[in-house]
Amino acid sequence: MAGSREPDSSDARRRASDESAQPRGNRLVFHIGGACLGIAMPLLGIIGGAQWSYAARERQEVEASAIARARDVAAAVDRELVGLTSSLDVLGTAASLQRGDVPTFGEMMAAVSRRTGVVPILRDVDGRQIINPLLPAGAASPEPRILDIDREALRTGEVQVSNLFDERSTGAPVFALELAVRRKDQAAYLLGIAVPTDRIRAGIAPLAAGDWSVSVVDGRGRLIYGTDPDVKSGDRVAPLPEGAARLRQGLFVREEAGSPRVVAFARSERSGWTVSVETSQDAYEAPLRRSLEFFGLAAGAAILLSLAFAVVASRRLARSLVSLADRAQAVGRGETVAAEVPTSVAEVDEVARALDNAGEEVRRRIEAEEAAAEAGRRVLSTFETIGEGVAAIDRAGTFTYLNGLARAAFAGDADVVGRPVREVLPPSELPGLEVLLTKALQDGALQRGEIAHAPADRWYEIAAVPSAAGCTVFFRDVTERRRSIDAREMMVRELHHRVKNTLATVQAIAAASSRTATDLDEFRDTFADRIVSLSRTHTLLREQSWEHVDLRQLVAGETAAYDEAGRVRIDGAELHLPSGLGMTLGMALHELTTNAVKYGALSAASGCIAVSWMVTADEDGEPRVRLTWSESGGPPVAEPTWSGFGSQLLGKMLARQFGARVERDWDPAGLRVVIDTRLGA
Repeated sequence: MAGSREPDSSDARRRASDESAQPRGNRLVFHIGGACLGIAMPLLGIIGGAQWSYAARERQEVEASAIARARDVAAAVDRELVGLTSSLDVLGTAASLQRGDVPTFGEMMAAVSRRTGVVPILRDVDGRQIINPLLPAGAASPEPRILDIDREALRTGEVQVSNLFDERSTGAPVFALELAVRRKDQAAYLLGIAVPTDRIRAGIAPLAAGDWSVSVVDGRGRLIYGTDPDVKSGDRVAPLPEGAARLRQGLFVREEAGSPRVVAFARSERSGWTVSVETSQDAYEAPLRRSLEFFGLAAGAAILLSLAFAVVASRRLARSLVSLADRAQAVGRGETVAAEVPTSVAEVDEVARALDNAGEEVRRRIEAEEAAAEAGRRVLSTFETIGEGVAAIDRAGTFTYLNGLARAAFAGDADVVGRPVREVLPPSELPGLEVLLTKALQDGALQRGEIAHAPADRWYEIAAVPSAAGCTVFFRDVTERRRSIDAREMMVRELHHRVKNTLATVQAIAAASSRTATDLDEFRDTFADRIVSLSRTHTLLREQSWEHVDLRQLVAGETAAYDEAGRVRIDGAELHLPSGLGMTLGMALHELTTNAVKYGALSAASGCIAVSWMVTADEDGEPRVRLTWSESGGPPVAEPTWSGFGSQLLGKMLARQFGARVERDWDPAGLRVVIDTRLGA
């Protein structure tokens, strides 16, 4: 009994596990059905769009055909009017009329009327009738009148076509063509033709067949000809819409007895009459309805076929997937499974055969990855504590790792892993680093070098260690060492330059003294005084180089040797400078003074120098001194084309050590230099 309870308990746990692992998503039939619909719907959309485009093109063709028919009817009307116009032109140029032989011309008019069916009428320019075949014999002529068409004919000298009107003798609706006949370059007669509407009907009747009805309407809205049996010639018809009335041709829809009708129209070029053809909107939209009905049937059939395929395919695939799931659960439990799985899907069989190998491979890979991750964590922990910047760069030039010091120095503590080195480092630093990395990868050996990191004004010694993945680069900050080397080089250059400047200054003093001295004794005394003043300046700098230096004494000491008759003006409150700033600023003043003696205001007897300063505060409340050096009365000043030691001293040493801003204005009237620097030690 005890032996039988254990399998029962195991089976119960397995069943509970299987029940908890039951899928909660949609069944396979829904996914396959959705996939089928996802394929079918775009295809149906494409087919529907094609059907819609076809129907639209067909409708456009119907519209174009309707407008073309309206233009054809209008052309037929114009052809009939051209024929009548030709007849009228022939009558107007008759020799009898040009001679004024009215009886002979009357006989000609009667012959034309009998032959053509039109009635010519001759009037004078005041509108009085001269010949009217429609007027009964012995009847009095009607009152003379001049119509708008008569005025237009007299004005243009061309044949004019009238709107429809009722003939006074018969009451029948007719229209007229009117021509002003000229004799001896003057209008002598008004020759008109009264034309019955049947003449227009005969010309366009062959074009009025088909589903589209045809009508010709004059400029006042009266029907000249129409195929609608309920409307007679002379009746008023519905006008064109306001927008269409201004067009030469077009198409619109209007309501007639609650039924929409599509109307195409065109204008007669000769008369301005409107020719329209129309049909019901049902007939007009029949091609589109047929296309939509066909598409609806096709879409319904495609959807039904897709769903039927989804049901059949999902049932077959579901049986194979259930078998594969059972095999996967057995592999997960560590059970031995058959090498072959009898399913109807070859891909499922391949997945099943791969499960055993994949499980073992995954276990080995996880163990290896955990070991590698632990080793990597130990290496990264070492990199974070070695006190140097460390960065890993792959062979494509992309950062794959930076320790804290490297991030702080080159990326501002930003995460730049995955970004190219070219996007992180300034362009000025890239050439040296890239050469180092390339050589390390090519030679497969450690490479060393240095780069200057401009944003932080730091120097770094680099060691690039190649590996299969790229290079590991170590950065050691050697800024202080480089600054010490630069300072020593600067002091040596300054000593050499100061000796040269001292000799030049002595020479300039001798020259200035000789120009102003009247005898040898005066020259000796003046020259000796200036040499002593120069000596005092050097003594002041040497004695106070390690303590605070009074700015006024510093300026006076450098310029005292040239202060003749107030040529040097000093203006500023008492100010003690730190020793470092005092020495550097004294060097700058020495350079400015020497330059003024050589080339500037002090090289001329009338030249003057003004030195002033004031104390300000920056945005952080730290004190700053603003010193201004101004020269005047000397030779014209021009900006030099080369940069000497003095310019480098002003532009680099003051800016780098004290964050000074140096402005130089090469005004032809005199050099002006402004030095704005902080007062910190």
